[in-house]
Amino acid sequence: DALRTPVRRLIRESRTHPITLVNSGRFSSHWFIILTDVLVHVSGSSNHVTYPLATIWVEPMQDSDNIQTKNGLSLTMPEETMTLACPTAGDKMEWLVALQSAIRHALLIDDVGSSSSGRTTPPLVRSASYTFTKLPHLKDVTYKGAWLCGKMHGEGELNWPDGRVYKGSFRQNQQYGYGSSESFGPNGSTYEGSWKDGKMNGYGILKYANGDVYEGNFQDGQPHGHGTLKRGHFLTSAAHVYVGQWEAGQKCGYGVMDDIVTGEKYMGMWQADARHGQAVLVTLDGLYIEGSFTNNKMTGQCVMLLEDGTSYEGEVAGVGILGGKGLLQFPNGDIIQGTFHGSWSDGIKINATLTKASLTAQSPLSPPTGLSIGHFQQQNGSSGVPAERKWGAIFQQCCSTLGLSPNCTQWTADDSLRAWDQIAAVLNQCKQRTTNDHHIRPKIQHHLSVEIPEILQHIPDYGRNQLNGDEFVKIETYLHMALESEIHPLGKLAAQIGDVYRATYVGVGAHPRLLPHAVSEVHSFVSRVYAFVRLLFPALPEDRAVHLIPNGMYNKILLMTEPSNDHPQELQAVVSANTLLLPVLLPRLYPPLYTLYVLHNQKLDDLYWERLQKWNRQSDSALMNFLGVDPKFFIEEVAPEGSHFPTAVDCLQQLSTTFSPGRKLQVIHQTFQEVSRSVQAHLGADYVMNMDDLFPVFLFVVVRSRIRHLGTEIHLIEDFIDKHVQNGELDVMFTTLEVFLFL
Repeated sequence: DALRTPVRRLIRESRTHPITLVNSGRFSSHWFIILTDVLVHVSGSSNHVTYPLATIWVEPMQDSDNIQTKNGLSLTMPEETMTLACPTAGDKMEWLVALQSAIRHALLIDDVGSSSSGRTTPPLVRSASYTFTKLPHLKDVTYKGAWLCGKMHGEGELNWPDGRVYKGSFRQNQQYGYGSSESFGPNGSTYEGSWKDGKMNGYGILKYANGDVYEGNFQDGQPHGHGTLKRGHFLTSAAHVYVGQWEAGQKCGYGVMDDIVTGEKYMGMWQADARHGQAVLVTLDGLYIEGSFTNNKMTGQCVMLLEDGTSYEGEVAGVGILGGKGLLQFPNGDIIQGTFHGSWSDGIKINATLTKASLTAQSPLSPPTGLSIGHFQQQNGSSGVPAERKWGAIFQQCCSTLGLSPNCTQWTADDSLRAWDQIAAVLNQCKQRTTNDHHIRPKIQHHLSVEIPEILQHIPDYGRNQLNGDEFVKIETYLHMALESEIHPLGKLAAQIGDVYRATYVGVGAHPRLLPHAVSEVHSFVSRVYAFVRLLFPALPEDRAVHLIPNGMYNKILLMTEPSNDHPQELQAVVSANTLLLPVLLPRLYPPLYTLYVLHNQKLDDLYWERLQKWNRQSDSALMNFLGVDPKFFIEEVAPEGSHFPTAVDCLQQLSTTFSPGRKLQVIHQTFQEVSRSVQAHLGADYVMNMDDLFPVFLFVVVRSRIRHLGTEIHLIEDFIDKHVQNGELDVMFTTLEVFLFL
């Protein structure tokens, strides 16, 4: 009576049409009833189980020597399987047809199987709803979605009795692929991202009930690899942002912690969620510390640099706490050497010897005034984490995506082919995913790019065995598209590089003493990305080497060097890791890097700017006379206010709007060309200026261009330009510009 409803009808039952349960007890009784929506199994006198027809898959069994399974039918349900046997082959066929017809009818009633109309058998893949009752981890959980032969497979939704929800992809009864989950209560959370074998695996975003957010990679349900944790809210007692490496849910490896409350930024090694190993720490007060941590406590030797130029090198008992032998040096050069105990805020007990510096001596540790990075590092040294040890997780992730070992020295030609195959697979998978499933990925859709440029949809056949101008242009074009793409493995890597760089050197990280670290990181990024690029295009030169292409074979000048022995009459285009990657990577890194250069060169730039403003108050003729310009070069051109050399001035002003050092050198080169054109237009096309004439004219152009941070521009070029370009005509032009800083 419990099964009676107005819409249910009896289709077939086993008392009239015999069918038995295989391997049942000798004295047990079983009664099978097919109703319009369920299969009922009655065992004994009253116990019964109902199976929704929409989630039953029935298959005829092959006849065998086993008498029990002769004329048998195999039934598969979400939580169990069942084998039934009929007396004759005819009975078997009648039961099979009855079951299949009832299943088709049930699917049509649920309005999820209309596409199967006209089929003689129900579809193996279907959509249906089912509530689990037996599986321990899914008891009382309701699933609605796609099935394949009794398994959750495809897109679907799980709902737990306590309110937990999962929506996304399944494979063989487990969450697999993209999906989102939500749970409630004090320990509740929401997750959106990749799954594998029922656990969070791959990239995802996890939001905790207390407001904390983790975004990054997961493995076996825990943060693992590279990720970002934002904890607390602004001005709360535990507000901070951590960007770095994780292992099994704990901070481990290199990472950057930005403590919003204390105003400290820690850049160093971690172990088991604790600061442990080499590190650099900067504060809002301008304090810069290099040293070593053990279980969250700074110990041993360290170097402290205060904002006013005071420095301490010696033993410490904590962050900002002096504790032992050391040397304290003041900006005026005075040195105190001995033992120190205490902190800057509470006072320091000193037992030491004071050595007065000469009144005219300059402190070697005074704030740098325009020294190059190489000189700065030589003076101050560095006990921080080497650049090549930073951010290893994001490069390991790229290796994993391309099917490569983390050690690039072991890569072979077979690895190159494998990497190209993996790139093609990733792009094709993303293309299908964004085409078919974009409607279920609203929150992280920005991580996927629907449109894939045509050049990325084919595996290139160039750059493998030889390198000429045309092939280099193709490689350059491909890399530009790849590094700008959000779904290409190299594009994802470039985006992560930009993210971690900004996380490190923005805010408290905008400290002038961090410039050497920032420059080293850029060089390291270029070197490590170039390893992937050269694997894909083996014809490119090795890292730190160059390949010269005659200008006649390359119609787009990047950087030029002097004629070679092979081409004595031609300038050569320099092909290297820097010329290939810096124009693409630097725009992502430029704002924080440029800010550090400005802070580092502030005194030099301020002196230059003060002098520049004074000189710019003069008229053109007065300024040119002051700079010693030959009167024959007093050339008023058709321009506002009849100015001199306006095209050259406009050209040089582009120095501040370009990113790569190669492009900046081109601007300088073009400025000299504009000066020559103006002179030749006035004195004749055959007129050639010598350096004695050109130097004061170029100084006039520099003054009138009013470049605010010329020292910054010059030192940025010095730190990133290839040595092969530091000779010949370009080097003379660059040196001429550099001299102006020290006039």
